[in-house]
Amino acid sequence: MPVTRRHAMRLSAKAVLGLLAARAHAPAHAGRSLDWSRFLEQLSALAEAQFSPGWDPESHVDDVARLMKALDLRDRPFRRFLRQYEDTVAGRPAVQGVHHGGHFSVATLHFEPGEAIGLHDHPRMTGVILGLRGAARITAFDRTPHPDREDWYRLRQVADGVVGAGDHATLTPTRGNVHCLKADVYTELLDVFTPPYDEQRSAEFRWYERSVAPVGVPGLFDAWERLPG
Repeated sequence: MPVTRRHAMRLSAKAVLGLLAARAHAPAHAGRSLDWSRFLEQLSALAEAQFSPGWDPESHVDDVARLMKALDLRDRPFRRFLRQYEDTVAGRPAVQGVHHGGHFSVATLHFEPGEAIGLHDHPRMTGVILGLRGAARITAFDRTPHPDREDWYRLRQVADGVVGAGDHATLTPTRGNVHCLKADVYTELLDVFTPPYDEQRSAEFRWYERSVAPVGVPGLFDAWERLPG
């Protein structure tokens, strides 16, 4: 059964690691049929639907995840994107934009062992992360106003688990939109965002820090904005 943010991230660490070990013996390309061009065509059609009445972000991310899992990872144009990876900044994952346009964006993420992306958000966007290689731990939160401080927030943890090769995780504008990622081994991920970042959403993007200890109940934390870096 596919390991999604909605389900698998509730598994224990032991169960997740066992599942990843079992999957290591399966061909990574099993069941994949879409070349890069067809993948972008079908993804564009899905992204166009966001302008339709009654569009549902939860259904959308499920559809995008299914499409991503149909991408042929042996397709030459896609392999060429992965080979372009360069570890240019020590200690920071490399993010490569491989498509931007058609009301969506696609990027590859490359983590050297121990690299992480801190708490951040994706304003008014949906996102799907597909594991290609290695394993990344993703912790996700819902953000709400702070009851006492206008310049702070409350973060409620809604997911915490490992995304390995063939697994996926999702976020919507209202669910799991604030998250962080860390990889203990070399890891490659594929990211799709609908809609993509534009000037306004980039201006609204925020990094966060959170309290170490929960506030009152498990999984609830104080949080505040931080400068990048």
